Amino acid sequence: MTFRQLIKLSCRCGTTRSHFHSSNSICLYNKPTYSKIRYYYSSIKVQQCRQIYTKSHYFKKETENVEEISTDKWDGFGTVLKEFHLAVTESNTQFTVQYFEDLESRVKEENHHKSKLFDNIVMIELEENKNLDGANIFLEYLSQKGRKLGIIPRVEYIELLGKTNSNHENDELIYSQFKECEGYLDILDRRLLQKLIAAFSTTTQWKKGLELVNKVDSYTGIPFSFYIPILKAALNNQDLECFISTFDMAYNDRPSHDPHESIIQEVLEETIDVCKKYPEGPTFDYLLNMLQKYYIFPNEDTANDIQNYLEKVYGCEVKKTVINYKGECKSCMRKMEHAEITKEEFQELRSVFLDRTLYEGDTFYWTSPEELKTFLSFLEKNGPFDIVIDNLNLIFSQVTRPNQHGSSFQKCQKAVDYFANKGKRVLVVTRKTFPREYRNANTFKVHRSTHDDSYMLFGALFSGYSCMFMSKDYFRDSKHRLGTKHGEIFQKWQRSRQVSLLTKAYSDHFTVLWPRTYDPRAQMTDDGALHIPFRSENDRITSYETPTTFLCAKFNIK
Repeated sequence: MTFRQLIKLSCRCGTTRSHFHSSNSICLYNKPTYSKIRYYYSSIKVQQCRQIYTKSHYFKKETENVEEISTDKWDGFGTVLKEFHLAVTESNTQFTVQYFEDLESRVKEENHHKSKLFDNIVMIELEENKNLDGANIFLEYLSQKGRKLGIIPRVEYIELLGKTNSNHENDELIYSQFKECEGYLDILDRRLLQKLIAAFSTTTQWKKGLELVNKVDSYTGIPFSFYIPILKAALNNQDLECFISTFDMAYNDRPSHDPHESIIQEVLEETIDVCKKYPEGPTFDYLLNMLQKYYIFPNEDTANDIQNYLEKVYGCEVKKTVINYKGECKSCMRKMEHAEITKEEFQELRSVFLDRTLYEGDTFYWTSPEELKTFLSFLEKNGPFDIVIDNLNLIFSQVTRPNQHGSSFQKCQKAVDYFANKGKRVLVVTRKTFPREYRNANTFKVHRSTHDDSYMLFGALFSGYSCMFMSKDYFRDSKHRLGTKHGEIFQKWQRSRQVSLLTKAYSDHFTVLWPRTYDPRAQMTDDGALHIPFRSENDRITSYETPTTFLCAKFNIK
């Protein structure tokens, strides 16, 4: 790629010409910027081809007239390719070598530019409609023409082989086609690598998918969805140790804002299906271990599947019940284990928190050294506190209509007064752009570009073991930056210390929701009582609040 091409592509990537020449901005060889440009350059043709996707998840909509809408997406490709699209979607179409020869000549006559992408367009459409016979005929046509598949249509063909590989009949063909791609793995974008991972997961060499995951650009983390085919393959092959290790890798490597909850539910459903398939196997024990370790809460449909499995396989009585704030089960009256963080864990979390969330060594992120020094001096002078309030989160979480910030401030002031009247020392962390002051509270204002969540959380950690904090934030970023070990400790601390405010629209009344005292994970008592938390349809869906609905199962242990 020439320098002139880099300059042109940089405009597409959000980089201006001055960035390449200014010594105070991004250098030409800055790795994230250059990788971003290279990624765009390597995938630009793929993006052009993907315009023809008629059933892509980006555009998929439920409608009665699907064919009419999907046909319109081919308007930019001309009438010839539109006719080809309709021919592929008709299951009774028989493709021949002569058909593809005539098709390519007609495309060249109609649109010379689209003919350059002919191989890509044809293979993508055949793969999208799972037409393996048509794809094989097309390969025969290319062979007679003395042409080879390019890297993009070859990956599409491999994906098609994987989709139709129900009994490993396509294994050898997948391996042979993959050999043609091995030299290009370093330049493939994430989407193409994901297709190769999915295809290999259907073969006897399904663990090859783990090697391909390592090829994925992981600057911002690898989405959980990349691991789904490997997890399913591990379950179906009963390699449960690999399943757990892969799940751990997927859970910890995902981006902090990866929407993984629905994907994890898919993994749970697949795990339960395997439990039913191998009722005598240890799969259910691994499922319980996964629920306990990662604080996973099945949705109500998945909970119903677990209930049916336990009743059918183990013959135990399973009831849906509620756990009160004291941790008592209303069905069996047993008490759940407490979720209290130990003082040793608390001290360890406090000692690493700032270093992981605001700075690393001599490099400061989301704050400045002067501001942090001022905050630490403020805490030494005015602390400790009994509760720390995330002001902006509290205000904007109460805004339900335009121009409501004033009334939201009044609700926050009443929350401050509520704690002050109970003799609690209150710290409010806000921003300098917010001019208001609170009565009965100490206030610390940070710069608008500062990561105020980290200041609020450290204010609570500094104030001691029993200090609470009020916010409706999930704090995914903080947990992610703390790493696996300390992230789990943080989550445990969060569940036992985070307070939220429940308010009603057009009303001054509010309710303080205190954290529950019991451990929300799946638990098995010594006398055979199993409790599994799940999200019911009526639950408030937050990552820190504990579900109140549980499955209560009694096993007969002699």
